[in-house]
Amino acid sequence: MRVKSPLYFLLLFLLIAFVPGCEENQTGEGTDPTASKQKSDAAYKMMEDDMYMMINGNFQNASDFDQLRWKQMNATFREAITLDPNNYTAKYGAALSEIFAVYSDTMVNNLIKQFESAMNGENTGMNNSPVLGSLKKSLIPANTQQMRIPTENIAAALFSVQKLALVDPPLLSRVQAAIREKLLPAMEYAKARLAECESNPNFTFTVTGRMQGDNNFDIVTIYVTEVYFTDALLNMMASVLESTLIYKFDLADYNQATIVAALQPTSTNFFYMNTDGQTRAQNVKNDFLGALNKMKQGISSLETFSGRRPDAVVKIGNSGDRTIKQQDIDTVKKYLDKVINAFNTEQTIDIIDGDSDGNDYTVRVNIANFFANMPQNPKTAFLPAYTVEASGTDDIKFKFNAQTYADFTFPDPTMAGLFPGMTNETLKRLLRIDEEFAFRFAFNALKFGAQDPWWSSNGLDVTVRLTTQSNKVYTKSFSIDPYEDTEWFIKDVTNTPDMITRAELNYGNGYVDYTSLDTNLRVYVQSKSDFYCQFHIYTAPVLTGIQAFTNSIQVNWTVEGQQSGYSYFIMERKAGSGNFEDQQSFGGWMSYSYNDWNNIAPGINYTYRLRCQAWSWGNTLVPYNTVYSNTLSITP
Repeated sequence: MRVKSPLYFLLLFLLIAFVPGCEENQTGEGTDPTASKQKSDAAYKMMEDDMYMMINGNFQNASDFDQLRWKQMNATFREAITLDPNNYTAKYGAALSEIFAVYSDTMVNNLIKQFESAMNGENTGMNNSPVLGSLKKSLIPANTQQMRIPTENIAAALFSVQKLALVDPPLLSRVQAAIREKLLPAMEYAKARLAECESNPNFTFTVTGRMQGDNNFDIVTIYVTEVYFTDALLNMMASVLESTLIYKFDLADYNQATIVAALQPTSTNFFYMNTDGQTRAQNVKNDFLGALNKMKQGISSLETFSGRRPDAVVKIGNSGDRTIKQQDIDTVKKYLDKVINAFNTEQTIDIIDGDSDGNDYTVRVNIANFFANMPQNPKTAFLPAYTVEASGTDDIKFKFNAQTYADFTFPDPTMAGLFPGMTNETLKRLLRIDEEFAFRFAFNALKFGAQDPWWSSNGLDVTVRLTTQSNKVYTKSFSIDPYEDTEWFIKDVTNTPDMITRAELNYGNGYVDYTSLDTNLRVYVQSKSDFYCQFHIYTAPVLTGIQAFTNSIQVNWTVEGQQSGYSYFIMERKAGSGNFEDQQSFGGWMSYSYNDWNNIAPGINYTYRLRCQAWSWGNTLVPYNTVYSNTLSITP
């Protein structure tokens, strides 16, 4: 089948679900069945020709549908129904043409063209449209880390949908009017005609190749199965459309002052419930559940009636054209029941590693509560206190008023009963609000001495302890991985800077004081700030042997029992009763052995020791007390 854009996939799906062909004679007590059939045949011929034109013509956008005869088809099908209420061809055709005829409506078509123009940047000044920029970004978080609320960029996070609408014409109120006055009534009419078709168990239609865009394509037959599936699609679409009418989004224009006023918490014109909003909310739920139940009815019809017929649009089988496996059908049925149950009864969800500390949570969810108790003003019912003000000449600045984690509170952490029993603390932890107000202490650790295979396989357990000028002590234990950064969000902090006066690290043998290589470094614990450093962990080497030769002395050592490894040392030597002096620096992977050829004189006692040294850059913290090996002496 030849298709030229995603538009045609939608078209062909609707074609299979709606297009009338040949049916069994279902004459009843109509006014004039013969005249009715003549009408439906004429409308059918128009549909066949226009479907062919749609697939093979230059139709790139939904607004192009006004070039076709949908209104004329729909009127003709309606006339056929009036002449014979049992003309199911006319009912099916009327359902399809009703939907597409909406796109021919002047009000709807002009709106679509305005949206398409805005998205394509065709309007003056639209080439850098925020709509385009937003469409290029994914609005779905890739992982739970991305589900947190960035408090400094909250306008983009919480008002992303509204912000799109605030940027480019047409006004949202016009869109809502079109949905309310045009799209939803068309949906309801089409759903009513489909319900009538579903009541006829002998319902069959033939889809010609011409209707599929090619006269050579095989003829296929659609049964009541596909009617149920199409009814499910329309119910789902209606659910989405109803959701757009729950709240008002009235704006006189898109000027900065208008937008700032609309987003104020007390605004009753924007993101404020419509007079019929609660009814619309219930419609969202009912239409969604209706879609799921229609899917179940379609599957039942597929399994018991049409699924084994060779000419069916959808068949049950393991291979071949237009087939679906029974095991896949069983999986769909199972999950349909789960979703329906979730909408009707309270559920529990286990969230693993749900917060910045890796804690697990069990959350209660009651979707029915949410749709039954949607707030009149979500801006004040759901969001912590916030401020919106103008920024520059054409931007807006959004920020929460809370200055500390404790002050950041949701008015209703249950979100209108969606999460029964939810507390502010749990919701804040799940949304990682603590990370936004915390002092972020990030670090990695380099352990010198242990062989790389051991370090890579085992990692290291450490405890960090920080003491501040105000005598606050912060302690936390970590299992750190080699070459990986570790984050510590210290949440019990304020906006007042509190300098860290002591940093300690315990990696198995008690706390070790650490200091910075940068003597001018000052670090302050403060909300909404961060610090990154690298700890150097030294394992004291053990000198194990010393041997004198004619003009040299050889010293051997081990680190954690190993005779080679990854370390940084400086070899020191003392001659007689003098002071230790640096002899040579070692760095990287090495064999633990040193040959001293530096002015070795007979009869003088030489003493050796190794000093651990730092090798890094940036904010490096090293043990405050120098780490030495033992000493060995020899007189050549």
